[in-house]
Amino acid sequence: MKALKRTVILLIAITAVLMIGKPSRAEMANYCATPPFLSTSVPPNILFVIDKSGSMSWAAYADDYTGEEEGYFIPDKAYRYDFDIYAWVETSDTPQNGCPSTIYLNRVYTGSCLNYRLMRRVDLLRWAITGGRPRGCDSIDSASCDPDLACTGDTCILDSYGSYSDVQVPKSRIRGILQIFEDQENRPRFGAIFYSSSIYDHKVYIGDYLDGQIADPDHPYTYLKRAINYVDPGGGTGTAPAMWEAYDYFKQSNDHFYDNGFDIDPGTYKDPNYICDYKGEDCIPAPCAKNFVILASDGQWNRGGYPISGTCEIDTGFENNSADPVVPAYQMHVQILRQLASSSGNVFDISVDGVFALGLFLGGTGEQSLKNVAVYGSFNRDKVWPDGTDSDSSLWNGSGTQYPWDTCEMDDCCIGDNCGRGSACTPLPPSSPDWDKNGDGEPDSFLNAKNALEIKRHLTKFIRYILMRTASGTSLSILAEKRKSGAVVSQAVFYPRKNFGDYEVTWVGSMFNYWALNTRRAQNLREDSYANLYLDIYSTTESMYDHILEFLVNNQGELNILRIRGNPDGTAKLDDSVCPSYTSASSCNASNYCVWDSVRSSCILNLQKTSTYCAGITGITDCNNDQYCTYSYINEKCLIDLSAAYDVIDTKSFLDELSTLWNAGEKLRITSSDSRNIYGVVEDGTAAEAFTAANAGDFDGALGSSDFPECLKTDDGSPDYEKLIEYIRGEDFPGCRSRATGIDNTIWKLGDIIYSTPKAVIYSDKGYSVIFVGANDGMLHAFKAGYLSKDGLSANQAVKLCGDKNKCSASDLGRTELGEELWAFIPRNVMPYLRYLANPDYCHLYFVDLRPYVIKTDYDSDDQEETILIGGMRLGGGCGCTGSDCVTPPSDTCSDPTDASSCIGYSSYFALDITDPENPVFLWEFSHPDLGLSYSGPAHLQYEGNHYIMFVSGPTDPDGNAGLPLKIFVLKLNNQFKYSDSDVYVIEPSGFDNTFGGRLFTEGIDYNEDGNTDMVVFGISKKTGTVWEGNVVGLKINDTDPNNWEFIKIFNSAIEPITTKVEYMKCFGMNYIYFGTGRWFYKMDEPGQNANDREAIYGIRIDGCLTGSNCNVNSAHNVQSACEELENGTSTVAWMLSEDLLAKDDRYFKERSITDPTMVPRENIVIFTTMQPTADICGYGGRTRVWALNCATGAYAGEACPGTGSYATNIPSGTIYLQASGANIIKIKGLSGPSDWIRYTPPDTASQYVPPTGFLRGEILLWYEK
Repeated sequence: MKALKRTVILLIAITAVLMIGKPSRAEMANYCATPPFLSTSVPPNILFVIDKSGSMSWAAYADDYTGEEEGYFIPDKAYRYDFDIYAWVETSDTPQNGCPSTIYLNRVYTGSCLNYRLMRRVDLLRWAITGGRPRGCDSIDSASCDPDLACTGDTCILDSYGSYSDVQVPKSRIRGILQIFEDQENRPRFGAIFYSSSIYDHKVYIGDYLDGQIADPDHPYTYLKRAINYVDPGGGTGTAPAMWEAYDYFKQSNDHFYDNGFDIDPGTYKDPNYICDYKGEDCIPAPCAKNFVILASDGQWNRGGYPISGTCEIDTGFENNSADPVVPAYQMHVQILRQLASSSGNVFDISVDGVFALGLFLGGTGEQSLKNVAVYGSFNRDKVWPDGTDSDSSLWNGSGTQYPWDTCEMDDCCIGDNCGRGSACTPLPPSSPDWDKNGDGEPDSFLNAKNALEIKRHLTKFIRYILMRTASGTSLSILAEKRKSGAVVSQAVFYPRKNFGDYEVTWVGSMFNYWALNTRRAQNLREDSYANLYLDIYSTTESMYDHILEFLVNNQGELNILRIRGNPDGTAKLDDSVCPSYTSASSCNASNYCVWDSVRSSCILNLQKTSTYCAGITGITDCNNDQYCTYSYINEKCLIDLSAAYDVIDTKSFLDELSTLWNAGEKLRITSSDSRNIYGVVEDGTAAEAFTAANAGDFDGALGSSDFPECLKTDDGSPDYEKLIEYIRGEDFPGCRSRATGIDNTIWKLGDIIYSTPKAVIYSDKGYSVIFVGANDGMLHAFKAGYLSKDGLSANQAVKLCGDKNKCSASDLGRTELGEELWAFIPRNVMPYLRYLANPDYCHLYFVDLRPYVIKTDYDSDDQEETILIGGMRLGGGCGCTGSDCVTPPSDTCSDPTDASSCIGYSSYFALDITDPENPVFLWEFSHPDLGLSYSGPAHLQYEGNHYIMFVSGPTDPDGNAGLPLKIFVLKLNNQFKYSDSDVYVIEPSGFDNTFGGRLFTEGIDYNEDGNTDMVVFGISKKTGTVWEGNVVGLKINDTDPNNWEFIKIFNSAIEPITTKVEYMKCFGMNYIYFGTGRWFYKMDEPGQNANDREAIYGIRIDGCLTGSNCNVNSAHNVQSACEELENGTSTVAWMLSEDLLAKDDRYFKERSITDPTMVPRENIVIFTTMQPTADICGYGGRTRVWALNCATGAYAGEACPGTGSYATNIPSGTIYLQASGANIIKIKGLSGPSDWIRYTPPDTASQYVPPTGFLRGEILLWYEK
């Protein structure tokens, strides 16, 4: 990699018009995105528990004046008092120096001084949350209490708690956290309860229902703003009763009997785990919604128990009415408060996922109490009690529990030694990652605010952390994709959250590798059970051969990995507990499950017969009571239970429990950060060099200048670029998002791999293979995959895996080299987003998420084949458009999104020459303001000895919106596979506004195999009003100048949108293209309108288009009509399968195709994969099925044209492999038409078809991505 160079200057078209669209500030939240199969689209429930005791009316600022005090007044403005409006107003007059102790109404003061002297604690809380209390707020349900509604002009008069404290401010000044979060698409659902000596009688139910009344459909937080602004301070501090009421609210059970509590009404809008319309109607259960409490208090608790009385002891009312808020915080966090089923019947445990404690101007025992509340309300619930609370019985072991139990004199409660007991008196236990992940000794869910800005920042931090936690929503491993390389299946995996003992790491990537056996009799995946890097097919000693793996998902959505015994011929051994009891052929064959094996003269279990028998059982109970059957809720029928039918050794739940050949994530974990070869494109884009701290000056301009986390700043607050680079390489720093595993001080370095399919390349000259894969850690990675050898094998061994060809004779076979990272590469346009990876509240971004595309060609005519890799960011990065449907790059690296000369951070593609896998050469990186996101991937085209790379403009945000017209970008390459500015062609067909292209990843169509690409086709998605439409378009290539290429459109009328690849295949000697319609960029994307709203699968004969001008299709046909057209010699004919695809129903949205089709030309079969997203608000992903079809007619595989018998096919002889999003690798054989439904969703790349090898003994298939 030391030879990595760059000599090409990018051509970027410059658009001169600057418009205002989505914010382009360097804020991480602008780029947060997660895949639709992971998202539940359910916002979190956040209940504010707000202290309104008398001390909230005290002066807010007690420390020395600094001149930076924030509040209703703008700190750096001057103010005079206007007696006409009885409020302070801005003035240009010179203010008093400093901040006098007495404020006179006839003098001028700075805003900071007036904040210091006039603001009360309640004012600052209101400023931080609602933006401030408007004058005229006289009723809790009045719009006059919401500044966004009450203030209709350019200014607003804010009403302070004290006298002569009102101030006129610009309307733009009204910007509390509620204004910030109400603009977000997946905004939290808030509620509030207020307390002082007792619980206040007004409250806001989650969903913004004030006192249980209706909400406002146009202003989602208006009643919460009104309540916070209206409620005035007064009374003592009865924190625990309010916390017990929060407990009852989430439990929906009145276990405590405090006055003014919530009206408990399960299953209605008064239930926080139901989502209803603004009227409180049309409610649906949302049991998967995460529940949180934010307790905001400025004082020491001093009332509690039942009935409520003054007290300073935890044991008042202990345990279930304890006066210490630490007890209800603990109980609501650790208890399963109730269980609730979603609309699809999945049952969820309801609890409070975290209690956050915000201290307001606190110190002393009040602060200590809130710290303990934060610990006990948010620690890792894998433990029963917080770590360390069992070490000293005098501190924590009161009454047989581990609550804080020490004694002290408590502020604002009692006077005298040891007069109080509980959270206020007990020191925190020793720091533990289960509540203190950054190791600073403070609970992660506690913050103490001493001024207005801190209140706002701390609340914002809490809520963003809550949103980050709920965005992942699950600890299930989600598998992005798999590819097979030689005898090795590489399975890319990501975990939104993964625990390593007491340590938790977010957005973790791994790549597991298994054996794959492929013979005429046996096709299966295996772990390396014997752990010797040999594929041991069978041994009479169970521990000395490699066990077969079957990946299943049960009705609860849980992964079950069966480890199955094998037979000598490599097949999986079946259960023998029933069939051998039949001793004659007649009794055996008459049974429900068995067939007679005449060769072995024995009765054996038969999977096909058992499947047929199970399918005939109609009752759920009867099905589940049968030994070999299980009811499938996603199929709504009885199926064979493979866990009973196979001879299973044991069942695993996690991939880590398997004995895999190697794991790239684990290998990188133990690799030191300073030994890694990481390269990045420098700021000016002219070269790539080592991405090291020593070279920080070559990258800093691309890395941004703002929005750096505190952990990556220097003492003066400026970005520490060296630290950022070290973090990206794999070092951890206190305060940054931690990737520490707690294992030998190692850091998890491999980021999540979601859509970037691993690509294997064999290097025969090097004697090993390399797997290339992009990850959302900002890098393309190259991992050494080893060498497969058949030398020196023993009986029942198929192959062995060596580090490389020269290590196959070594005793360890070069094991230490397997999975080694050879190098990693960071594109220039990824640089601006790297800072966000270190943010402790990281939400997830896409970085290098496009699957690598590898081209093998002799581009320089030296009779040596070169290998080129093209990668990209997929839905990562930004665009040059500026409308509401566009995401733009950070403004500190892109001052004008429409001007490429001032912009780093576009979504981009890059090319590397990887002919030498250890020393790749950087060729170019391409971006353009009109490119959109780099979704399409490349097409490699050739004409008259020229090479071209083509891209199609993509969506303009991760939700798949189209803020740009369709454009086609063609790079005409020279004999170094590079291009100059004059060799970039931008083709813009007319009539395609608000349109983007589907996936390419193709060499185009060379139907006559003369070495010239004849045509390239792709699907489109076009937004017309609110409707998405589609078509198939393309270019006919007939000249060396792309400007002369002919643009074609296949369908005369629009069809449904197409996001998949349009695949080409010779079918019965005819030229066909294949594709399916549908899109799915977010969970609710195109759910379907009614029973007539269906997607479709298409096959189109295009001979008339290739050889002439007949490219247009008026309509597609059913099987019968397609057969008639073909038999009549029609050269352009289309078949369509639509009625068999399902429409939207109560459980699922409409069926669609988001996966590229699979071609099986030798068998005249085409394989499609379709899916239905779940309609359950709490569901993940959906369900998937696979179709095997006749390529000419669309009939089911094995069927011919009715009547004539022409165009006949057989049922596929091979095995279809599909990886779904729930970690389940599916194996399908003998398919005709659709398969049964599979739980979870498919990848975007094609399902793999593996034909038998034709060898009698173990031969390993080398699987490539085409």
